[in-house]
Amino acid sequence: MEENEEFKKRQIEKDLKERELDKKYMEDYSKILDKQEREREEYFKKCNNKQKLFMDRMANTVIKEQEYNLKEEENKIKKYQDEKNKR
Repeated sequence: MEENEEFKKRQIEKDLKERELDKKYMEDYSKILDKQEREREEYFKKCNNKQKLFMDRMANTVIKEQEYNLKEEENKIKKYQDEKNKR
């Protein structure tokens, strides 16, 4: 009888330790998942920032090209007007 009680007591202690260990493992796993999620968010934030910088550079390039083309056209018109006035 006494041995049976002792066995039950050890079994309960073993179960408790196992639950505590499982709880610790779950907490550790949760921390790992949280860290992965933060890293993932940071990665996509960096990707978005790179895309934004690229788009800004492209927009600036297009604007500069348009300004250059506009000046070229204005110069041609002015040159044409000057030649027309000389005649």
